[in-house]
Amino acid sequence: MSHMFWGAISFNQTLNNWKISKVNDLSFVFADSGFNQPLGKWDTSNVKDLNYTFAGAKKFNQNLNKWNVSKAENFNSTFKNAISFNKPLNDWDVSGAKICPHMFKNASNFNQTLKKWNVSKVEKAEQMFANAKNFNQNLSSWKIAKDAKVDEIFMNSKLATKPPKWFFEIDRTKGVYRNYQEVFLDKVYLKEAIPFSLRYYKIYGTCKEVVKLVHVGQSVICPNLFMMMKG
Repeated sequence: MSHMFWGAISFNQTLNNWKISKVNDLSFVFADSGFNQPLGKWDTSNVKDLNYTFAGAKKFNQNLNKWNVSKAENFNSTFKNAISFNKPLNDWDVSGAKICPHMFKNASNFNQTLKKWNVSKVEKAEQMFANAKNFNQNLSSWKIAKDAKVDEIFMNSKLATKPPKWFFEIDRTKGVYRNYQEVFLDKVYLKEAIPFSLRYYKIYGTCKEVVKLVHVGQSVICPNLFMMMKG
C-alpha cells in the first residue's frame, strides 16, 4: 500500500472497512493528500513502516488511538506537516519504535499526551516535535536511551525552554544544544557543545572553565548557563 494515495489532493472517500491485516508498509499512503475520513477500524497489527504515512495531509484529523502499531519500527515523519491533526495517540504501543525523527514536525495543532509511550528502543528522534508550536505535554515518564539522537527535538515548541529531565542526560557531544533559541540550563554538561555554540549563541553565566574548554575541549559542568541566539 506504500504511496497509494500520495498527492491525491481531491481524494476523500471512506476506507474504514478495508481489510489490511497482512499489510506491513503504510509509508506515504496519505502523504500530501486531501484525505480526512475515519480509519479506526484498520487492523494495523503487522505494519512495520509508518514512514510519512500522513505527512503533509493537511486536512487529516481522525482518531487512530486504537491502532495496533506494536510491530512498527519506523515512525519517521508520520505526521509531519499534518497541521490539522490533534487526536489522541497515547494508547499506541510504540515499544518497537527505533526511528522517529520529524514525527510531529510542523504539526502545529498537535497537543495530546504521550506519557504512556515506551520509547526505550528509539535511536533517532531528531526534530521530533520541531515547530509543533502548541505541543506542551509532560514527557518526564519517557525512558530514552542516553545515546539516542535528539538534535533539535523540541525546537520552536513550548518544551524548548522547559524540556524534560531526561533531555539533560543525553550524550552532550551530538550537538543537541541546537534545540535552543533562548534557554536557561542548570548543570549543563559541556564538551563539544561550547565551540559549536559560540558560532550561533551569545553565552552568559557562571562557568569559569568556558575559555579553557574552547581551547582544549575538556568536559566540565556549568551551572546556570544562559545562551541566546545571535542576531
